[in-house]
Amino acid sequence: MSTRSYVVTGASTGIGRGCVDALAATGAHVWASVRADTDEQALRRDHPDGVTVLRMDVTDTDAVAAAGQRVLAGGPLTGLVNNAGVALPAPLEHIPVEVFRRQLEVNLIGQLAVTQAMLPALRKSRGQGADARIVMIGSIGGRIAAPMLGAYHASKFGMVG
Repeated sequence: MSTRSYVVTGASTGIGRGCVDALAATGAHVWASVRADTDEQALRRDHPDGVTVLRMDVTDTDAVAAAGQRVLAGGPLTGLVNNAGVALPAPLEHIPVEVFRRQLEVNLIGQLAVTQAMLPALRKSRGQGADARIVMIGSIGGRIAAPMLGAYHASKFGMVG
């Protein structure tokens, strides 16, 4: 394999953007997933050569599958950084079930969907004798719980499990 290639979800800000910047600085090719036009434009501006933007919401089954096919067509994948996530605060007594469900969809189920979609490209890398890794970005919220974040903690404890 010549160029290392990575997928980073939640690449618009924070840890995800930091991963994109660090990986691109090593000369790796990065597939960076974002949802908004402004985030896509910022990545294209800051990394015109080493980053390919994937427009994808991790809860959109069709978009995730299409991204997996696109990455596979691009060649072997060295690593997947599952970083996308949200925190939707509310007391469990009052949180609408739809909001609780959304929290689990983004932070837990979406991570599984992306992993499944990227496995063929990761296996392609392994088939060429290279190491391929999956990194799940967690949170202290997967170890301890605080008031008003029960749905978030449920999703992060699920990730740890």
